Amino acid sequence: MAIMKFDIPSETMGRQVTFEALVPAESLREGEKLKTLYLLHGVQGSYINWITCTNIYRLLGTRNLRASNLRTDGVHTRSLCGQDDAGEAVKLAVIMPSGGNGFYHPIPAGPDWGRQPNMGHQHDYEAFIARELVEKTRQMLPLSRRREDTGIAGLSMGGYGALYLGIKYSDTFGFAGGLSSALLTQRTRDENFVEGAFFRQPEFLDLVFGGFDENRIQNDVFANALILKHNAGTAGVPLAETLPEIYFACGEQDPLLELNQKLDEDLSRVEIPHTFETHAGAHEWAFWEWGIERILERF
Repeated sequence: MAIMKFDIPSETMGRQVTFEALVPAESLREGEKLKTLYLLHGVQGSYINWITCTNIYRLLGTRNLRASNLRTDGVHTRSLCGQDDAGEAVKLAVIMPSGGNGFYHPIPAGPDWGRQPNMGHQHDYEAFIARELVEKTRQMLPLSRRREDTGIAGLSMGGYGALYLGIKYSDTFGFAGGLSSALLTQRTRDENFVEGAFFRQPEFLDLVFGGFDENRIQNDVFANALILKHNAGTAGVPLAETLPEIYFACGEQDPLLELNQKLDEDLSRVEIPHTFETHAGAHEWAFWEWGIERILERF
């Protein structure tokens, strides 16, 4: 497995942006098209979190090694190995960008006082992750352009971001996965308030969501899934061709469990296909270690 770090200019962000990619090295030589998982971090995280805090490098390497073996011996299994339409094992690349603290939404342009005093820049993480990053990585790496080969997942803030973007941009993503997803849009701005947590302060939520209570529904995961279901029904299109495969999980001791259970109940009530799992653990890397293996298995 190759660990590749990129610093590229971004039109949507108005500056250089950094991300890392895990890519089977032999695919770079052979040019085979890879399934691709865009993997998002949580609040106060960065592109490096998944590699430093989980065994994703080993898990992905094992998965791709099995895929290589399947290509040569002709035996097929679903265990950590995707298959294309012809039944061949398909290898997987993982793209890990830095997404700031803004829940993967556009944030109004303004001065970046934390890093570059007197210099303003954009923060359109939604357009960057869902459109620009996907297109640029496809240009630079041997990635499949097929919707069914393109997934997005994440933890906490990134879990919300992955489910939200995966559903909103379902023409791009065929899979959306969230771990311990911070589904704050299920509550009002004031109900989200937690003392000492900057990302649950009313002023922060209003900034990130452009007026939290006013825009809460349009930024809600369930509400966007419901819109897609309605549009599919109106157009007479199978739901599977409109919605991505939805998977999410939460730790049984996680304070966000109630929000994730509510999403499960809401989706079930309107018969939107999805998978929800719980597992021992809190809002911590031990749970996300378990969760990333489940996501690799599902995708």
